[in-house]
Amino acid sequence: MILKKPIVIKEKKLVINMVCAVSCSEENEQSDLFSNTMAVLLQSNIDYNHEVIEYDPKIHTFAFERNLIHDIDRAMVDDELYVLYQPKVCSNTKMIFGVEALLRWKHPVHGVISPGIFIPVLEENGKMHEVTDWLINYVCRQIMFWMNGGNEAFKVAINIPGSYFTSPQLMEMLKQSISKYEIESKYLELEITETSVIDQIENAIRAVSVFKEFGCTVALDDFGTGVSSLSYLKRLPISTLKIDKSFVDDVPQSEKDSAIMKAIISLGHSLKLKVVIEGVETEDQMNFLSQNFENPIIQGYYYSKPLNAVEVVEWVKAFETQSVAVS
Repeated sequence: MILKKPIVIKEKKLVINMVCAVSCSEENEQSDLFSNTMAVLLQSNIDYNHEVIEYDPKIHTFAFERNLIHDIDRAMVDDELYVLYQPKVCSNTKMIFGVEALLRWKHPVHGVISPGIFIPVLEENGKMHEVTDWLINYVCRQIMFWMNGGNEAFKVAINIPGSYFTSPQLMEMLKQSISKYEIESKYLELEITETSVIDQIENAIRAVSVFKEFGCTVALDDFGTGVSSLSYLKRLPISTLKIDKSFVDDVPQSEKDSAIMKAIISLGHSLKLKVVIEGVETEDQMNFLSQNFENPIIQGYYYSKPLNAVEVVEWVKAFETQSVAVS
């Protein structure tokens, strides 16, 4: 191999020790490939002696997960975690409905790790409660910064793990952060998934009522991906229904998907719920939604990618200016 040969720099020989990690996936999932190759490289007894090592889940998975769990406490302290905000737009009125807070992790070794990789690991190992507390505090502080800077304060949606949603600690954290940064509870929306609370539905129903009384709105995320959506939808006193991206991808080309989309949105409106449609990206999707519904609330790349706290303020100002000019 070329890298086995010393590199000569100013008459000095430099030997690069390396190892090649290989991972294969029949489904070609990039996040899985990255996670698996990093698991190989993070194995504690690996030798950098120019080997080619193929990923073996029996050997390597635990090493990568163990490192993430170990590193998350440092990440919260050293600002490796950060938040992006994706706008939600009422498409016909051009009003900003709010933003969703999206957690990201820039690891000093692995770079930006996809939340699809680190969040399941943290959830399985009981660390997402602490991370959620960090996120609530971060978002409340950011809302204060926006307001103190003379900017409009957005309603910010925060994803809450199902196992934490019914915990008294969550309410305590909300109260502490809202009081600490002197903001109003109406600026927070808590997002839960049906599948995450289905096993404790009675407690979830009580929790939603308590949060609404406190002033926060509650959204049911990924609607339609669970197995009992209708039976629980009528019982959960939520404010907002979020339609999963999987129902949007093939609209309007697929007649079945288009019919399902119409049915879900009509159902949400008949229950007096705000309906947010996630993952809208194309002009065809946008035209279909605008033509079939009075004022759909859109979240997706059609309007904006996730933005940092400064960018989202600039985007909203530009969007509102453009909307006024067009009208």
